[in-house]
Amino acid sequence: MRIAYFVHDFVPGHGDANYVRELALRLRHAHDVHVFANRLPARAPEGITLHSVPAHRASAFGGILSFHAAASARLAALAARGLGFDVRHGQGHTVAQANVVTAHIHLRSWFAAQRRSGYAHTPKQRLFAAVFHPIEGRLYGDRRRHYIAVSDALGRDLRRAHGIPAERLHVVHHGVDRERFRPGEERRGDPVRALFVGDLRKGFHVLLEALTSVPGLHLDAVTRSDTGRARELVEGHGLGERVRFLPPTDRLEDVYAASDLFVLPSPYDTFALVVTEAMAAGLPVIVSRQAGASELLEHGTNGFVLERWSDASALATLLAPLTEDARLRARVGAAARAATKAMTWDAVAERTLAVYEAAVRR
Repeated sequence: MRIAYFVHDFVPGHGDANYVRELALRLRHAHDVHVFANRLPARAPEGITLHSVPAHRASAFGGILSFHAAASARLAALAARGLGFDVRHGQGHTVAQANVVTAHIHLRSWFAAQRRSGYAHTPKQRLFAAVFHPIEGRLYGDRRRHYIAVSDALGRDLRRAHGIPAERLHVVHHGVDRERFRPGEERRGDPVRALFVGDLRKGFHVLLEALTSVPGLHLDAVTRSDTGRARELVEGHGLGERVRFLPPTDRLEDVYAASDLFVLPSPYDTFALVVTEAMAAGLPVIVSRQAGASELLEHGTNGFVLERWSDASALATLLAPLTEDARLRARVGAAARAATKAMTWDAVAERTLAVYEAAVRR
Protein backbone atom coordinates (compact mmCIF):
# COMPACT_ATOMS: atom_id res chain seq x y z
CA MET A 1 0.00 0.00 0.00
CA ARG A 2 0.93 3.64 -0.49
CA ILE A 3 0.40 5.31 2.89
CA ALA A 4 0.42 9.05 3.54
CA TYR A 5 0.48 10.53 7.05
CA PHE A 6 -0.53 14.13 7.73
CA VAL A 7 0.71 15.75 10.94
CA HIS A 8 1.65 19.33 11.82
CA ASP A 9 5.03 18.38 13.32
CA PHE A 10 7.25 15.40 12.61
CA VAL A 11 9.98 16.28 15.08
CA PRO A 12 10.74 14.97 18.61
CA GLY A 13 8.75 16.28 21.53
CA HIS A 14 5.26 16.29 20.01
CA GLY A 15 2.77 13.56 20.87
CA ASP A 16 1.16 13.33 17.43
CA ALA A 17 4.61 13.26 15.81
CA ASN A 18 5.75 10.40 18.05
CA TYR A 19 2.60 8.45 17.15
CA VAL A 20 3.15 8.91 13.40
CA ARG A 21 6.85 8.15 13.70
CA GLU A 22 6.28 4.86 15.51
CA LEU A 23 3.74 3.72 12.91
CA ALA A 24 5.79 4.87 9.91
CA LEU A 25 8.96 3.18 11.12
CA ARG A 26 7.16 -0.15 11.45
CA LEU A 27 5.24 -0.04 8.18
CA ARG A 28 7.99 1.34 5.90
CA HIS A 29 9.51 -2.09 5.21
CA ALA A 30 6.41 -3.54 3.55
CA HIS A 31 4.70 -0.37 2.32
CA ASP A 32 5.48 2.91 0.54
CA VAL A 33 5.30 5.39 3.45
CA HIS A 34 5.13 9.20 3.11
CA VAL A 35 4.82 11.89 5.80
CA PHE A 36 3.41 15.36 5.10
CA ALA A 37 4.30 17.88 7.84
CA ASN A 38 5.14 21.51 8.45
CA ARG A 39 8.09 20.86 10.76
CA LEU A 40 10.38 18.09 9.57
CA PRO A 41 13.69 16.60 10.72
CA ALA A 42 16.85 17.55 8.86
CA ARG A 43 17.13 14.02 7.50
CA ALA A 44 14.36 11.65 6.51
CA PRO A 45 14.35 8.27 8.30
CA GLU A 46 15.39 5.55 5.89
CA GLY A 47 12.46 4.23 3.86
CA ILE A 48 10.18 7.22 4.57
CA THR A 49 9.53 10.03 2.08
CA LEU A 50 9.00 13.48 3.61
CA HIS A 51 6.88 16.30 2.14
CA SER A 52 7.06 19.86 3.46
CA VAL A 53 3.68 21.54 3.97
CA PRO A 54 3.64 25.34 4.44
CA ALA A 55 1.59 26.77 7.30
CA HIS A 56 1.13 30.17 8.93
CA ARG A 57 1.64 29.42 12.63
CA ALA A 58 1.48 32.81 14.29
CA SER A 59 -1.70 31.52 15.97
CA ALA A 60 -3.43 28.19 16.49
CA PHE A 61 -6.18 29.33 14.11
CA GLY A 62 -3.78 30.11 11.32
CA GLY A 63 -1.65 27.03 11.85
CA ILE A 64 -4.50 24.54 11.73
CA LEU A 65 -6.46 26.12 8.91
CA SER A 66 -3.49 26.95 6.66
CA PHE A 67 -1.94 23.49 7.09
CA HIS A 68 -5.23 21.82 6.18
CA ALA A 69 -5.60 23.97 3.05
CA ALA A 70 -2.00 23.46 1.90
CA ALA A 71 -1.94 19.72 2.60
CA SER A 72 -5.25 19.21 0.78
CA ALA A 73 -4.00 21.16 -2.24
CA ARG A 74 -0.70 19.26 -2.28
CA LEU A 75 -2.49 15.91 -2.16
CA ALA A 76 -4.88 16.93 -4.95
CA ALA A 77 -1.95 18.00 -7.13
CA LEU A 78 -0.20 14.67 -6.62
CA ALA A 79 -3.39 12.75 -7.39
CA ALA A 80 -3.79 14.72 -10.63
CA ARG A 81 -0.35 13.42 -11.64
CA GLY A 82 -1.38 9.85 -10.88
CA LEU A 83 0.49 9.82 -7.55
CA GLY A 84 -2.37 8.97 -5.24
CA PHE A 85 -2.33 7.09 -1.94
CA ASP A 86 -4.34 4.09 -0.78
CA VAL A 87 -4.35 5.35 2.80
CA ARG A 88 -4.53 9.04 3.72
CA HIS A 89 -4.16 9.07 7.49
CA GLY A 90 -4.86 12.44 9.09
CA GLN A 91 -4.10 13.39 12.68
CA GLY A 92 -7.28 15.26 13.46
CA HIS A 93 -8.20 18.10 11.08
CA THR A 94 -5.16 17.99 8.78
CA VAL A 95 -6.30 17.05 5.26
CA ALA A 96 -9.64 17.04 3.44
CA GLN A 97 -9.08 13.75 1.62
CA ALA A 98 -8.35 11.63 4.71
CA ASN A 99 -9.92 8.18 4.68
CA VAL A 100 -8.49 7.36 8.13
CA VAL A 101 -8.47 9.89 10.98
CA THR A 102 -6.95 9.44 14.42
CA ALA A 103 -8.64 11.45 17.15
CA HIS A 104 -6.00 12.54 19.64
CA ILE A 105 -8.42 14.91 21.36
CA HIS A 106 -12.11 15.77 21.27
CA LEU A 107 -12.23 19.55 21.59
CA ARG A 108 -15.85 19.73 22.70
CA SER A 109 -15.16 17.31 25.58
CA TRP A 110 -11.92 19.09 26.52
CA PHE A 111 -13.60 22.49 26.69
CA ALA A 112 -16.50 21.05 28.69
CA ALA A 113 -14.04 19.50 31.16
CA GLN A 114 -12.30 22.84 31.58
CA ARG A 115 -15.61 24.52 32.36
CA ARG A 116 -16.42 21.85 34.95
CA SER A 117 -13.02 22.38 36.54
CA GLY A 118 -13.70 26.09 36.97
CA TYR A 119 -11.21 27.23 34.33
CA ALA A 120 -12.29 30.57 32.85
CA HIS A 121 -11.88 30.69 29.09
CA THR A 122 -10.51 33.84 27.51
CA PRO A 123 -12.38 35.53 24.64
CA LYS A 124 -9.78 34.12 22.24
CA GLN A 125 -10.37 30.58 23.54
CA ARG A 126 -14.14 31.02 23.25
CA LEU A 127 -13.68 32.18 19.66
CA PHE A 128 -11.46 29.16 18.97
CA ALA A 129 -14.22 26.87 20.28
CA ALA A 130 -16.89 28.63 18.22
CA VAL A 131 -14.84 28.16 15.04
CA PHE A 132 -13.56 24.64 15.57
CA HIS A 133 -16.57 22.88 17.09
CA PRO A 134 -18.39 22.94 13.71
CA ILE A 135 -15.18 21.89 11.95
CA GLU A 136 -14.88 18.99 14.39
CA GLY A 137 -18.48 18.06 13.66
CA ARG A 138 -17.76 17.84 9.93
CA LEU A 139 -14.50 15.95 10.53
CA TYR A 140 -16.17 13.17 12.50
CA GLY A 141 -19.45 13.24 10.60
CA ASP A 142 -18.08 11.84 7.33
CA ARG A 143 -19.42 8.29 7.00
CA ARG A 144 -16.85 7.44 4.30
CA ARG A 145 -13.99 7.53 6.80
CA HIS A 146 -12.63 5.18 9.39
CA TYR A 147 -11.75 6.67 12.78
CA ILE A 148 -9.20 5.61 15.37
CA ALA A 149 -9.77 6.59 19.00
CA VAL A 150 -6.81 6.24 21.37
CA SER A 151 -8.98 5.12 24.31
CA ASP A 152 -12.39 3.62 25.05
CA ALA A 153 -13.37 6.86 26.79
CA LEU A 154 -12.60 8.91 23.68
CA GLY A 155 -14.49 6.39 21.55
CA ARG A 156 -17.56 6.88 23.74
CA ASP A 157 -17.26 10.67 23.40
CA LEU A 158 -17.05 10.42 19.61
CA ARG A 159 -20.00 8.04 19.33
CA ARG A 160 -22.13 10.16 21.65
CA ALA A 161 -21.31 13.48 19.96
CA HIS A 162 -21.13 12.41 16.31
CA GLY A 163 -22.97 9.10 15.98
CA ILE A 164 -20.05 7.30 14.30
CA PRO A 165 -21.12 3.73 13.40
CA ALA A 166 -19.37 1.01 15.40
CA GLU A 167 -17.85 -0.57 12.29
CA ARG A 168 -16.08 2.71 11.46
CA LEU A 169 -14.73 3.51 14.92
CA HIS A 170 -11.69 1.56 16.14
CA VAL A 171 -10.11 1.89 19.59
CA VAL A 172 -6.34 1.44 19.49
CA HIS A 173 -4.44 2.40 22.63
CA HIS A 174 -1.03 4.01 22.26
CA GLY A 175 2.13 1.96 22.65
CA VAL A 176 5.22 2.84 24.67
CA ASP A 177 8.94 2.58 23.94
CA ARG A 178 10.19 0.28 26.70
CA GLU A 179 13.78 0.62 25.56
CA ARG A 180 13.79 4.37 25.89
CA PHE A 181 11.65 4.50 29.02
CA ARG A 182 13.09 2.04 31.50
CA PRO A 183 13.90 2.03 35.21
CA GLY A 184 17.08 3.80 36.20
CA GLU A 185 19.14 3.09 39.26
CA GLU A 186 17.07 2.93 42.41
CA ARG A 187 16.71 6.39 43.90
CA ARG A 188 17.84 6.72 47.47
CA GLY A 189 17.53 10.46 47.60
CA ASP A 190 15.72 12.47 50.18
CA PRO A 191 13.09 13.83 49.86
CA VAL A 192 10.69 11.65 47.88
CA ARG A 193 9.86 13.37 44.58
CA ALA A 194 6.57 13.17 42.68
CA LEU A 195 6.38 14.14 39.01
CA PHE A 196 3.68 15.94 37.01
CA VAL A 197 4.10 16.31 33.22
CA GLY A 198 1.79 18.30 30.97
CA ASP A 199 -0.60 21.22 30.74
CA LEU A 200 -1.17 22.73 34.19
CA ARG A 201 -4.91 22.71 33.51
CA LYS A 202 -4.75 18.93 33.95
CA GLY A 203 -5.46 19.07 37.66
CA PHE A 204 -2.25 20.71 38.89
CA HIS A 205 -4.11 22.88 41.40
CA VAL A 206 -5.71 19.74 42.88
CA LEU A 207 -2.28 18.16 43.23
CA LEU A 208 -0.97 21.24 45.05
CA GLU A 209 -3.89 21.08 47.48
CA ALA A 210 -3.22 17.38 48.13
CA LEU A 211 0.46 18.12 48.67
CA THR A 212 -0.36 20.28 51.69
CA SER A 213 -1.50 17.11 53.48
CA VAL A 214 1.59 15.05 52.57
CA PRO A 215 4.49 16.97 54.16
CA GLY A 216 7.23 14.52 53.17
CA LEU A 217 6.58 14.77 49.45
CA HIS A 218 8.17 17.19 46.98
CA LEU A 219 6.92 17.83 43.45
CA ASP A 220 8.50 18.50 40.04
CA ALA A 221 6.34 19.82 37.18
CA VAL A 222 7.43 19.67 33.54
CA THR A 223 5.17 21.94 31.53
CA ARG A 224 4.87 24.32 28.59
CA SER A 225 2.12 26.23 30.41
CA ASP A 226 2.49 29.71 31.82
CA THR A 227 3.43 29.05 35.45
CA GLY A 228 2.53 32.48 36.86
CA ARG A 229 -0.76 31.51 38.48
CA ALA A 230 0.60 28.13 39.60
CA ARG A 231 3.51 29.81 41.38
CA GLU A 232 1.03 32.02 43.23
CA LEU A 233 -0.84 28.89 44.35
CA VAL A 234 2.42 27.31 45.51
CA GLU A 235 3.14 30.32 47.70
CA GLY A 236 -0.46 30.55 48.86
CA HIS A 237 -0.36 26.94 50.06
CA GLY A 238 2.96 27.55 51.81
CA LEU A 239 4.70 24.91 49.71
CA GLY A 240 7.72 27.08 48.98
CA GLU A 241 10.70 25.12 47.71
CA ARG A 242 8.82 21.81 47.80
CA VAL A 243 7.64 22.50 44.24
CA ARG A 244 9.95 22.96 41.24
CA PHE A 245 8.96 23.94 37.71
CA LEU A 246 11.08 22.37 34.99
CA PRO A 247 11.22 23.37 31.30
CA PRO A 248 10.05 21.02 28.52
CA THR A 249 12.70 18.53 27.43
CA ASP A 250 13.30 15.93 24.75
CA ARG A 251 14.91 13.78 27.47
CA LEU A 252 11.85 12.96 29.56
CA GLU A 253 13.37 9.58 30.31
CA ASP A 254 15.95 11.35 32.48
CA VAL A 255 13.22 13.17 34.40
CA TYR A 256 11.37 9.91 35.09
CA ALA A 257 14.62 8.36 36.30
CA ALA A 258 15.04 11.19 38.82
CA SER A 259 11.51 10.73 40.22
CA ASP A 260 9.87 8.36 42.70
CA LEU A 261 6.25 8.44 41.55
CA PHE A 262 4.04 10.04 38.90
CA VAL A 263 0.74 11.91 39.33
CA LEU A 264 -1.78 13.22 36.78
CA PRO A 265 -5.22 14.14 38.26
CA SER A 266 -6.55 15.41 34.93
CA PRO A 267 -10.20 16.43 34.45
CA TYR A 268 -9.92 15.15 30.87
CA ASP A 269 -7.29 13.35 28.84
CA THR A 270 -7.98 11.16 25.84
CA PHE A 271 -5.02 8.95 26.74
CA ALA A 272 -1.95 10.70 28.28
CA LEU A 273 1.17 9.04 26.89
CA VAL A 274 3.16 10.32 29.85
CA VAL A 275 1.34 7.84 32.09
CA THR A 276 2.50 4.76 30.20
CA GLU A 277 5.97 6.27 29.79
CA ALA A 278 6.18 6.64 33.56
CA MET A 279 4.94 3.06 33.98
CA ALA A 280 7.61 1.78 31.58
CA ALA A 281 10.16 3.72 33.64
CA GLY A 282 9.10 1.71 36.68
CA LEU A 283 7.24 4.48 38.51
CA PRO A 284 4.04 3.94 40.47
CA VAL A 285 1.42 6.17 38.86
CA ILE A 286 -1.71 7.88 40.12
CA VAL A 287 -4.08 8.98 37.36
CA SER A 288 -7.67 10.19 37.37
CA ARG A 289 -10.45 8.03 36.00
CA GLN A 290 -11.04 10.83 33.49
CA ALA A 291 -7.75 10.03 31.69
CA GLY A 292 -7.88 7.32 29.05
CA ALA A 293 -4.69 5.64 30.28
CA SER A 294 -6.56 4.70 33.48
CA GLU A 295 -8.19 1.93 31.40
CA LEU A 296 -4.84 0.12 31.52
CA LEU A 297 -4.46 0.21 35.31
CA GLU A 298 -5.45 -2.31 37.94
CA HIS A 299 -5.96 -0.18 41.02
CA GLY A 300 -3.55 -0.99 43.81
CA THR A 301 -1.55 -3.44 41.71
CA ASN A 302 0.18 -1.64 38.84
CA GLY A 303 -1.01 1.87 39.68
CA PHE A 304 -3.76 3.84 41.36
CA VAL A 305 -6.93 5.39 39.89
CA LEU A 306 -8.36 8.55 41.42
CA GLU A 307 -12.10 8.21 40.84
CA ARG A 308 -12.85 11.94 40.98
CA TRP A 309 -10.05 14.08 39.59
CA SER A 310 -10.98 17.02 41.85
CA ASP A 311 -10.90 15.06 45.13
CA ALA A 312 -7.72 16.45 46.73
CA SER A 313 -8.38 14.56 49.97
CA ALA A 314 -8.59 11.20 48.17
CA LEU A 315 -5.46 12.08 46.22
CA ALA A 316 -3.59 12.83 49.44
CA THR A 317 -4.73 9.46 50.80
CA LEU A 318 -3.13 7.76 47.80
CA LEU A 319 0.05 9.84 47.97
CA ALA A 320 0.79 9.39 51.66
CA PRO A 321 1.63 5.65 51.71
CA LEU A 322 3.65 5.94 48.51
CA THR A 323 5.64 8.74 50.11
CA GLU A 324 6.29 6.81 53.30
CA ASP A 325 6.91 3.29 51.98
CA ALA A 326 9.78 2.70 49.54
CA ARG A 327 8.88 -0.99 49.27
CA LEU A 328 5.34 -0.12 48.17
CA ARG A 329 6.75 2.21 45.51
CA ALA A 330 9.11 -0.51 44.30
CA ARG A 331 6.39 -3.18 44.17
CA VAL A 332 3.82 -1.09 42.30
CA GLY A 333 6.49 0.40 40.04
CA ALA A 334 7.73 -3.07 39.06
CA ALA A 335 4.15 -4.16 38.30
CA ALA A 336 3.65 -1.03 36.22
CA ARG A 337 6.77 -1.80 34.20
CA ALA A 338 5.63 -5.40 33.68
CA ALA A 339 2.19 -4.25 32.49
CA THR A 340 3.78 -2.29 29.64
CA LYS A 341 5.05 -5.50 28.01
CA ALA A 342 1.74 -5.74 26.18
CA MET A 343 1.76 -2.04 25.19
CA THR A 344 4.08 -2.36 22.19
CA TRP A 345 4.12 -0.13 19.14
CA ASP A 346 4.38 -3.32 17.06
CA ALA A 347 0.92 -4.30 18.29
CA VAL A 348 -0.38 -0.77 17.62
CA ALA A 349 0.99 -0.90 14.06
CA GLU A 350 -0.63 -4.29 13.45
CA ARG A 351 -4.03 -3.10 14.64
CA THR A 352 -3.72 0.15 12.67
CA LEU A 353 -2.83 -1.78 9.53
CA ALA A 354 -6.09 -3.70 9.92
CA VAL A 355 -7.93 -0.34 9.91
CA TYR A 356 -6.07 0.64 6.71
CA GLU A 357 -7.10 -2.62 5.05
CA ALA A 358 -10.74 -1.94 5.96
CA ALA A 359 -10.47 1.58 4.52
CA VAL A 360 -8.91 0.30 1.28
CA ARG A 361 -11.60 -2.38 0.88
CA ARG A 362 -14.18 0.38 1.17
